[in-house]
Amino acid sequence: MKNQFLKIVICFLFSLLSFAMYANSDLTPIMVSAYLIYEDGSLSDFDVLNDKTKALWNTVIGAGDVEKPSKKIKVVITGNEPIRYIRIKNGKKPVVAKKNVSITNKIEFVILDTGCEPVEVEVAGRKSNYKGVIDFKCGE
Repeated sequence: MKNQFLKIVICFLFSLLSFAMYANSDLTPIMVSAYLIYEDGSLSDFDVLNDKTKALWNTVIGAGDVEKPSKKIKVVITGNEPIRYIRIKNGKKPVVAKKNVSITNKIEFVILDTGCEPVEVEVAGRKSNYKGVIDFKCGE
């Protein structure tokens, strides 16, 4: 009985110590960015998710403020904080839905068939959250 009680106390102390170390660890907050992937495979030099000064009109034909035609994007999530979920929608269509994601530096997603519908990106971490929209539009 004494040995069992001692094992329980040791396990409890170990768990408490592990939790304290994790709770006080330096977590880097989540940062999210996205870049156009041009038809030649190169990336835009501006962040289409966070730079709202660029016109994203008819990017599929290279119009607006883009340099060349683009029909896909690369979403980059950096940090080392545990992520509860990642959701990316292209128009109304969910294209990424992940739960309980662990990253140590960065994770990337390539989203296809972009350029005419808004792309919504939502990331919820343990300590920080991000929600943004790439406001793609097409028309004459």
